[in-house]
Amino acid sequence: MLGAILMNWIKNSLSNKVIMAVLATNLIVFLVFGVFTTSKIRKILIQNTKEEIHKEAKIMAHQLDTFFANNSSIVRHMSIDKDLIEILKTVKNKEGKFNHPNFREVVAEFKKIKKKNSKISLVWAGIKASDDLIINDYDWAHDSSYEMEEMNWYQQMDKNRKLTYSKPYIDQVTGELIISIVEPVYKDDELIGNVGIDLMIDQVKDLIANYSLRETGYAVLITNNGDIVYHPNKKKILNQNLTDFDSTVKELVEPMVSGNSDVIEYNLEGTDKYLAFAPILTNGWSIGVVINQQEVLNEVFAFSKLLTIIFIIALSGLIILTAVIINRTLKRVSKLAAKMNDFRDGDFTTAIEVNSNDEIGQLSNTFNQMTTEIAAAYQQLEAYNQEITELNNSLEHQATHDPLTKLPNRRKFEYVLSSELIKERKGAIMLLDLDNFKEVNDTLGHIYGDQLLEKIGERLLELSAEENFVARYGGDEFLILARGSNSISNIERKINKIKDVLADPFLIRSNEIQISFSLGIARYPDDSTTTNQLITQADTAMYQAKVANNQDYLYYNQQMVTKIRRKKEIRNKLKVALKNDGFKLKYQPQVNLDTGKGEYFEALIRLKEYDLSPGQFIPVAEESSLIIDIGRWVTEEAIKQLAILQESEEVEVKISINFSVQQLNDPKYIDFLKETLNKYGVDSYLLEIEITESILIEKEKKAIKFLNQLSDIGVQLALDDFGNGYSSLSNLSFISFDKVKLDKSLIDRFLKGDNIETIISLIQLFHSINLPIVAEGVETKDQYIKLKKNKCDYIQGYLFSKPVSNTKLKSLIEINYIKRF
Repeated sequence: MLGAILMNWIKNSLSNKVIMAVLATNLIVFLVFGVFTTSKIRKILIQNTKEEIHKEAKIMAHQLDTFFANNSSIVRHMSIDKDLIEILKTVKNKEGKFNHPNFREVVAEFKKIKKKNSKISLVWAGIKASDDLIINDYDWAHDSSYEMEEMNWYQQMDKNRKLTYSKPYIDQVTGELIISIVEPVYKDDELIGNVGIDLMIDQVKDLIANYSLRETGYAVLITNNGDIVYHPNKKKILNQNLTDFDSTVKELVEPMVSGNSDVIEYNLEGTDKYLAFAPILTNGWSIGVVINQQEVLNEVFAFSKLLTIIFIIALSGLIILTAVIINRTLKRVSKLAAKMNDFRDGDFTTAIEVNSNDEIGQLSNTFNQMTTEIAAAYQQLEAYNQEITELNNSLEHQATHDPLTKLPNRRKFEYVLSSELIKERKGAIMLLDLDNFKEVNDTLGHIYGDQLLEKIGERLLELSAEENFVARYGGDEFLILARGSNSISNIERKINKIKDVLADPFLIRSNEIQISFSLGIARYPDDSTTTNQLITQADTAMYQAKVANNQDYLYYNQQMVTKIRRKKEIRNKLKVALKNDGFKLKYQPQVNLDTGKGEYFEALIRLKEYDLSPGQFIPVAEESSLIIDIGRWVTEEAIKQLAILQESEEVEVKISINFSVQQLNDPKYIDFLKETLNKYGVDSYLLEIEITESILIEKEKKAIKFLNQLSDIGVQLALDDFGNGYSSLSNLSFISFDKVKLDKSLIDRFLKGDNIETIISLIQLFHSINLPIVAEGVETKDQYIKLKKNKCDYIQGYLFSKPVSNTKLKSLIEINYIKRF
């Protein structure tokens, strides 16, 4: 009857079906979980108890080990005393007197040991094969009737040949319960006697007798041959073997006396017990801790009961909660079914199978009515929609991504940056430009260049995260949006991450390519709040980083704009000067200190119309292609002047011109130089070209080839600015220089006080390889005197002459500068 009612209750409602299913499932799960958990916890509690008593045994063993070790150290200290060894070799005469002179001192030392250690009953020493004891003082030592050789530990000591502990025994003199610790004394491998102490055992007994663990736990102490020193059933020190005390624990003797540490189970008089034991390392005894197993199991049973109650309460709560949730959920499903009747003409989904008349069945019938009417149209529309979606996604991706690197493009970057600016957030943009990427295209080809860009794009994708957005700006430039903060520390951290990502070389078709880059950084909203201006500012900062020395990244600032405008003005003036003959050359003599004559004249370029120094306009010219045209103008103008001097002067005069590293990019300069020399009929050796070592550092292979071609023409080469920070003597070994010019900074620094030794060493060094020396920037008579005294070859500087125009050059040639001094 009850079963029929229950089945009907379940059959007529989906809610009831679900509730019953969940109830049955929960019961099964909780039962399985309860059984498993109880078993697991039982094992854990038992294991924890074993570990606890094992730890207790180890602690007590350590305490006893310390106790015995301290007393053993006293005996060992006595046994190694050299005076004692000599005394033990001394036999008493018939009057009972000792012949050794230090005997009384040893006696005094033994008394001190006894006095300092209250736990020691006696301190003694003895001679083997004699019934006499060396020390015969009854208030602290044995008497002569105490025959050591009859003691069992004495024979054991003789056999072991090491420090030995005795069983506990009653002392014949004091009547105290003691153990003896004895150490054999050897000399030349001969047993000559022994030393030892009698240790009162009461302290050890009290430590163990006072020990308790829970209700049934107690401790036992066993010697290394199985004798029980203490057991609570006897309440005193025993001299009884463990196997004699209880025949049921014979199997326990071997592991305990073998120096092991473990926990074992055994049965004593019908009671199951756990026994944890640990060795006392000093004397090989063992300490054991015993507890009844039933006491542990009682704790497990108590915990299991508590756990069962918790399980029942939790299960009941879960069943109630499940019933409430299911009931509410199915009510919502019923409401949803009613709503679907209203929207059946506009809902596009698939049909489902109907298996019942419950709430889900009603929902299924309504759903199927709608799918019947619109299935065909829906399928067609779905196909169209899919095609349109795919097309839109493709077009959207193409419009916002770079086809080569697959990175977002500038358009996508600007959109993301605009969103950041609209939300008034803080951050920074970085414009990354690869250094010398053109050389990759020129040397390996554009296909290699594209593959390199692809691999760089793959690595930069590693930077894309919640706070970073990476895009390709165009060519070999990439944009990085650092979101979240515009603090310098945050930006520096991201810059270091970029360096790490791009640090390893790229492998392109078996070629390893190591890249470097320059970064320009603009912060928002500090620098600007508009997209285009921020990108422009980052580009400006990147350009400044690229042209700066030892700077691979720079932050944008307003001074950069001023500097760029200034450079633009200078560049325009240089263009005008090139077009309208706006340059001129001035000449400064290099005076030969042997003849006093100006033998070389350095040609120095100036602007006719503008008050700009070479230090201002030469760097601007080097940053553009203007330096190539300017370099050719200087070359031709100097050769023209040489031609004039050759015709009008009887003495040969040579002119030096400076050469920029950027002029290496003029592939036809060598041909131009040959043609110009031929055109004006000037001998090539009259022209000297001064180069700085920075040319060799930046473009070593290209520069060496170029300079060797100049040497082949016959043009002289001078190593300029030696000592300004770039110079290295190694370059003198593979380029044929004709002389070396010491930089003005060397002259100013090392011609003062006692520093002249450096200049002397340099002069001697270069003379040893047949290279004349020119000292630049000489301005004082003192400098001249020191240089001449130390055999410098040439001097150039304001002391002799400032740079002069070509109209005054002839007068400088005729002057003997040394006669002035």
